[in-house]
Amino acid sequence: MRFTKKSFRNRAPAPHKLTTMPQPIRRIDQGIRKALCAVLPRSVWLRRRMKCGAIVTGQNKPGFGGRGFFIFGESLEPELEHLDHFLEAGNVFLDVGANSGVFTMKAATCVGPGGLVVAVEPLPEMFCVLQRNVGLNGYSNVRIRNFCAGDRIGLAEFWINFGKPNSASFTRRDQKARKYTPLCITLDELARLDNLSRLDYLKIDAEGAEASVLAGAAGLLDRFKPAIQAEETLETVATLKGYRKWAWPGGPNCIFLPEGHRAEDICRRLGFRS
Repeated sequence: MRFTKKSFRNRAPAPHKLTTMPQPIRRIDQGIRKALCAVLPRSVWLRRRMKCGAIVTGQNKPGFGGRGFFIFGESLEPELEHLDHFLEAGNVFLDVGANSGVFTMKAATCVGPGGLVVAVEPLPEMFCVLQRNVGLNGYSNVRIRNFCAGDRIGLAEFWINFGKPNSASFTRRDQKARKYTPLCITLDELARLDNLSRLDYLKIDAEGAEASVLAGAAGLLDRFKPAIQAEETLETVATLKGYRKWAWPGGPNCIFLPEGHRAEDICRRLGFRS
């Protein structure tokens, strides 16, 4: 199948409908895609289009941001599949740990040309993939930043665990892990440098450093009260003051919503549990 590039101007935000591929068809599709990944060379770049029209590419290597989305599409994570229900035109979305940019690409379409996506990715190889995907989609409402986020400003020790960029972390979990020393800044400082006047949704995938990222965003959270998505695969994230915690049953993430946030009803309707 040949994919053609579409102009961002011709895309409209995805409608708020609870439509998904029937499970039997989805499983067959996933099985075929898994088989393709197994037989294709590791040098091949995988490519898949979202329902909203956004294209995501990535290398055919485990942990390099291409295989997961190629196989599972937007059902890779429930928060990704339902992101269009949480974002509106003109919103500002901050993606910490953007990797190849699956959340960034969908968010850019959801918020539209009047909105903004700021994508933070510390690893140079994944930053290049992220930049490639932003370029393929022709987005003008995405800013990409090559550093890591934490609770302080300065140099950080970053470990590429198990040789996989998506396992990179402040914590060394592999004796053979390669060390990288990126610049680390707080999200409060990022908001100042990027002159953010609002923040509607903060997504954090930091391989166990979610609490550190949130600690460096205290001013930002107090000022804008955004919805917050945080991964809990390695560490449980404590409920934030003034927020209510939601999660998809068995999912890898949690969502914090300020008390009385409009998305509480959306969470209930979609099946997230408080």
